[in-house]
Amino acid sequence: MPVGYGEAHLLTIPSSNGPIHILIDAGPGEGDLTLQKQLQARDIKTLNTVWISHPHPNHVDGLRMLAPGIRAQRLIWSGFEGQEASADVFPALAGQSAWRVHERQAPFRLQIGTVEFIQIHPGARSRSLHRDNLVLLVRHGQVAVLFTGDLSADFQSGVRESVQQELQRRRARLWAITWPHHGDRLSMDWQQWLKQVPFLLLSVGTNEYNLPLPDNILLSSPSLRRTDQAGVIRFESNGKQLEEKK
Repeated sequence: MPVGYGEAHLLTIPSSNGPIHILIDAGPGEGDLTLQKQLQARDIKTLNTVWISHPHPNHVDGLRMLAPGIRAQRLIWSGFEGQEASADVFPALAGQSAWRVHERQAPFRLQIGTVEFIQIHPGARSRSLHRDNLVLLVRHGQVAVLFTGDLSADFQSGVRESVQQELQRRRARLWAITWPHHGDRLSMDWQQWLKQVPFLLLSVGTNEYNLPLPDNILLSSPSLRRTDQAGVIRFESNGKQLEEKK
């Protein structure tokens, strides 16, 4: 979803009891594109699970406005607060009966309906928010999507190996991946890896960090989809392939 300089992804899983809504990151808490406004526009009042990659304000502060009117079964994050973080939002949510906050380290798996959520990283804390960033592989049948948050470049190679092992084990294909840290630097193997993925997703808006880095050749890739240009980016999986919905 377009939330400016931040990140938020909404997954909807059909079920016999009605749609199941999953949120991956919550974006910033200010501006015209807040998560609260976008969920209200979709008349969503209940979230099954909220995953937070790391507690930087542009990934988590959207929860501050969201919490009073939205019920969630659980919230999952890595548990490392770090510096310049907004982790104080988690104890506040835990104090509400509608929110259960869990700290999880990889490997951790959660099956929700027909979709498997696999926490790839972190397995241990390194005392850096971008290094301890929660990385989530989401699999529906043979279709897999990787949500990377702000994963640091020096941890990307190890994450890639873990993802490839999971894909081989499940006989799945990686159809889409989010560009870590809003178009920041990539490790050399990720630079090549992302060229092979059908869809490269970039959540970005106006910022003071010159992101995405303008010299990266991937910015001209036909697979790239940017929230600051396309707005809402929609996909649908049938368990065998991922299709972009206009």
